[in-house]
Amino acid sequence: MKDTDRMKTTIRQLKSSEIILVNVTQKIASRAGELRLRYDIPTVDSLIAATGVVENVRHILTDDDHFYQLVNLMKPIDMKMALKLAE
Repeated sequence: MKDTDRMKTTIRQLKSSEIILVNVTQKIASRAGELRLRYDIPTVDSLIAATGVVENVRHILTDDDHFYQLVNLMKPIDMKMALKLAE
């Protein structure tokens, strides 16, 4: 299977799941830039964090240590904690 076919399959699977896809707005992009500069986190992760902040997400599922700098904006949780919260 080609990489493009795999990517298309993955996108179809995501769209058919319960995941909510959010477009990057000017507000999210601006907030991501602020987070990137203030906390020196990778650009992609700053976009993820900014989307959560703008969308009022209270938790972020991650094992990336740099998200713990954002604890005042959203609470990073690992898979063990996520499963506990889902009970």
